[in-house]
Amino acid sequence: MVSMIIFSILLFGCGKYMSDEKKIAIAKKACAEAEATRRFESARRVKLINDARSEIGKGIYPMNPDAWIEYGDCLSTILNKKDLSSSSHWILN
Repeated sequence: MVSMIIFSILLFGCGKYMSDEKKIAIAKKACAEAEATRRFESARRVKLINDARSEIGKGIYPMNPDAWIEYGDCLSTILNKKDLSSSSHWILN
């Protein structure tokens, strides 16, 4: 039981200590796949975005990300400035 608690803490804490490069790579991979899907595949887009957010240690995205994906603002649906060090904020603009 104790080992499961420790494992859970480690698993959920990984996103907080992950490097900016790793977080950005996860977000870019998810965005590339989401942008390649067709509009009618919204469920797959939502899954890709939420899987990436989960891997980084964030919760489920509260809205449908289709509008942001189509207008090239996909990375900001996964990452925000609080997730990255100030030297990496440029990637979100």
